[in-house]
Amino acid sequence: MEPVSKSGSGSQYERLVSRLVGFLRARAPAGTRPPASTDEALIAGIVGLVGDHVRIGRLDRLAALRPELVLLTLLPYLGFPEAQRWANVADDLSSREG
Repeated sequence: MEPVSKSGSGSQYERLVSRLVGFLRARAPAGTRPPASTDEALIAGIVGLVGDHVRIGRLDRLAALRPELVLLTLLPYLGFPEAQRWANVADDLSSREG
């Protein structure tokens, strides 16, 4: 797997972040939405965290990140209790797969 480069405008990194932000915006609850920059910051953080694991060869740890990534992604949209509930579901899935 080749890491996504963050250098240069129009880079793979920017295209990936833009595409994932589009997915998030299409699925995030329409009620009380945080600013659009929240979507971009969340996705950039997730891509960075996953990318760092890929770059340093810690692919075996990616599944273990699932609950934290779920919590991070859902927190601004669902609030802590509901985001934590979904993170726990993801943790249960990770435990069964591990």
